[in-house]
Amino acid sequence: MARADKKGKGGRNRPQRKKPETAAKNAPAKPEAKGKTGDLWKRGVTWANSPVGKAAAACCATVLFLGTVALVTVYVLNYKKHTQKLEAEQRIRDFANTYYPKWNSLNDYGKFAMVVNLSDYFVNLTLLNDELQLEIDDVRQKLNSGWKVFRWNIYLFSNDKVSWAAAVNRCQEVNTNLASISTKEEQLYVDTEVKNQKGTFWIGLKKNPKKPRGLGWVSGEDVKVTYWDSSTRQPDAETGEDCVLVEKVCPLLSCWHDYPCFLQTNYVCKKSPDPKFMGAMP
Repeated sequence: MARADKKGKGGRNRPQRKKPETAAKNAPAKPEAKGKTGDLWKRGVTWANSPVGKAAAACCATVLFLGTVALVTVYVLNYKKHTQKLEAEQRIRDFANTYYPKWNSLNDYGKFAMVVNLSDYFVNLTLLNDELQLEIDDVRQKLNSGWKVFRWNIYLFSNDKVSWAAAVNRCQEVNTNLASISTKEEQLYVDTEVKNQKGTFWIGLKKNPKKPRGLGWVSGEDVKVTYWDSSTRQPDAETGEDCVLVEKVCPLLSCWHDYPCFLQTNYVCKKSPDPKFMGAMP
């Protein structure tokens, strides 16, 4: 019994070895994993050869082709722009050096700035020439309508008779002013024309206590010299005679008379050249 117990005890403590069949069952199934990968590849090939797969491949190829074309186009356009920029910069340098040799001492930024300023000047000059042409056409039309020339100015001695305020409006309607007198020679010219036409003519002068000498031209100029008819004690002290005209019967350079502004008489319009057309070109 003792041997049996010992054997039995020893049998219980001794580790049991696994049978070869059991170990083989528990080993990793490598061939099966390789088989799955092969199946996936076969499925992929099958899908690629299917109509859907071929369509997807064609779509990807088209997208890739269009993307390549787009990249090439962008590169070519940028290259052309860069080339044109370099050519334009060189032309600017050549122009600057030719137009004004003193610009040779300037760096590129200085030359470019001078050329930009010059181009702005030419643009403004072009616009100014357009305005000048309109001004010339206007003067030509006025001269054909009976306006008279004295030095830089042209004058209209009207045939119709209106009040002083209406005369101001009539002159403004043709882009001029009721005449102002700025020099002795101009006053002599107006006096002579008034005598030749044997009338009385409103000029753009009105009494204004807020202005120097108590008078103001409608053009906004200050009254520097007066040409009142002292032989009749002009201006007289009668109230309501606030507007000034040139009389036909008076000594030359002494023909200003004040009259009520509602008086209906002839008038003189004056057009002077725009100062912006009188400047010398650089």
